[in-house]
Amino acid sequence: MEMIVPTVYKSPWTGLLEFEGIRIFMPFTFFGEENLELDSGDYLDGYLFFYYQLLDFTHHIRFNGQQTNDKKIATKLFKRLQVHFGVDDNMNNVRNGTSGTTVGDLQYYNRTTWEDFPIQPVLYNADGVKVIKSLQTCGKVALMDTKENIAEITNFLNDYHQTAMYVKVDGESFFTERKPDVRGWGMPPIRSDYVEKRLKRLISSGIVTHLKAMYKMWRPPKLLGYYANWTGPRVKPVSRLDFSSKVTTGFYISGCCLIVCIFVLIVEFVKDKYYKMHNLVNLYN
Repeated sequence: MEMIVPTVYKSPWTGLLEFEGIRIFMPFTFFGEENLELDSGDYLDGYLFFYYQLLDFTHHIRFNGQQTNDKKIATKLFKRLQVHFGVDDNMNNVRNGTSGTTVGDLQYYNRTTWEDFPIQPVLYNADGVKVIKSLQTCGKVALMDTKENIAEITNFLNDYHQTAMYVKVDGESFFTERKPDVRGWGMPPIRSDYVEKRLKRLISSGIVTHLKAMYKMWRPPKLLGYYANWTGPRVKPVSRLDFSSKVTTGFYISGCCLIVCIFVLIVEFVKDKYYKMHNLVNLYN
């Protein structure tokens, strides 16, 4: 017995930053600054802010990294960045950086300073075409984002640009050892805290997850597919069948059959009521 199964594509890469000449695209908000507004006015300032966040991140990995290879990569990136920001090995300012030029009393940041750096921040609305063209070369290029965003971007690229097969993999281990994201104020625990108990029940019940899913449905993230006016797959669905798509199709068919059955039941019920009323009128006549 023989069986035809879909081809499973796997990436041969286990680590990205280990490759010489690799280019990794990341959104400007990769390091947690979700409220960072980047318009045409502060676009260049966003580059400086992103790379300073990366400088601080590599400084953290140099001393607190769990793997020796990650520490070596962090040290290499830190040495390349500290020249532009004018800091020593302990993040102390020792001189003026080379990330920009001074004209009068104003500081202007030069975007070309970072062109040869392996990690490049991007805006999907402004750099979307550049990202797509770079990924189409099938060279040492990768795009890194959250798991949900990468899943949607991968579907868009495989459905819209069929010159290559794009594969999503787990994130680079180098970036999983980031500092814990702590927001708000620390407070000592309170015994029988009413608000804390309600929050735990709210989170464990799945309501928060459902609300996040509804919010993303109403206001989806503006990724590559959004700026390309992509509204769905542009190829026949049969060419992209997998287990999840078959199960989803089965649910759709079952739902349609259920709706038809309910409609027929309502028609039969109304028909029975009509015949009873009609017979009752004839009896009195």
